[in-house]
Amino acid sequence: VLSCTSLETFDYDMRKKVLEDMKKTYILILMKYMDMSVFNIDFHVIPSFSKSEALETNHAPSRGKNMKSALVFLVQDRESKIFPYSNANVKRSEASDEVIKFLDKVEPLGIKPEWIVGDSKVTNYKNIAKIKKRGIDVVTIRRKGVEMVREVEDAKKNPKAGTWRTVRIKRTKGGYEKVKVHIKTIPVGYYDDGKWRTFKMRQLAIPDNGHEYPMFIITTDFKHSVKDIVEMYPPRWLIELGIKTQTKFFDLNQLASDLSIKIDFDTFLTQISHMLYQMLAKNLFRYENADAETIYKEFIEGGGKVKIYEDKIVVQLNRKRTTGYMINAPILEGWVDDGKNISWLGKKLQIIWK
Repeated sequence: VLSCTSLETFDYDMRKKVLEDMKKTYILILMKYMDMSVFNIDFHVIPSFSKSEALETNHAPSRGKNMKSALVFLVQDRESKIFPYSNANVKRSEASDEVIKFLDKVEPLGIKPEWIVGDSKVTNYKNIAKIKKRGIDVVTIRRKGVEMVREVEDAKKNPKAGTWRTVRIKRTKGGYEKVKVHIKTIPVGYYDDGKWRTFKMRQLAIPDNGHEYPMFIITTDFKHSVKDIVEMYPPRWLIELGIKTQTKFFDLNQLASDLSIKIDFDTFLTQISHMLYQMLAKNLFRYENADAETIYKEFIEGGGKVKIYEDKIVVQLNRKRTTGYMINAPILEGWVDDGKNISWLGKKLQIIWK
């Protein structure tokens, strides 16, 4: 195990290519655990009280003001809730291109999602068009305008018109509800090489969504049903929930340096730590959906001893109320019996509880 001093030296001596190779290896390892059909994408702002010129000024929602900070791009596999990719200290002027850079890196690995889901600020129409050309659909929301809201309000006066659909959708937190959806095909445009280009998107307006104004979902997907698209966007909150866990439990918001490479490396280590807790949770009966803080309190926190012998290392942990769940976890099969051989260590590692 590396000492803190060794890890810090490794951290500051990190080369960008080495870090990119590590990220690639991480994704390859995770591929068998992810569904990869739907990716949630988002940005997170890590605030800093430094006055360093290496950091840009962004709006930090956690502080409610503009301040020096690092802009982090994050990707989450929706089904597994794992974060397979992150890129830290993104330049604000290049933020819209991050999703394209992500796809450029994962497509050679054989990863091609069916949908990319993000909010209205995560990318622009130019990049949405590029993503569509790759055969990937985008689901996002459209910023509300006065005319847009008025059009939906006027359409509500004629609910039997062909532009309305009533669909029964599954709620994110369980249960079902019926909602009315106003459907419209809209043209959207962008400048590319000095030319104005347009393409069509499907707009789904949902007036009765618990808020004052309608929610406008737009997508490049014209194949799937209205129900499928309406159900696609709300679970995007899962990435926000994951980011909340990383900031609260893993201290993602605590910058250790203003060096770009170090911010990126520390963010990457946070994703790995979060993933390990998620993988452990999935192997614990009745704790499959528990958050990292619960897993730590119920299973990880506690005392123990490490005994080193000639042929093996024994990790002896104190028994807890939940020890029975841990002993029977599939992921620990073999480790709690006679132990498993660690090739690079040249010894067996065994875990016991007393």
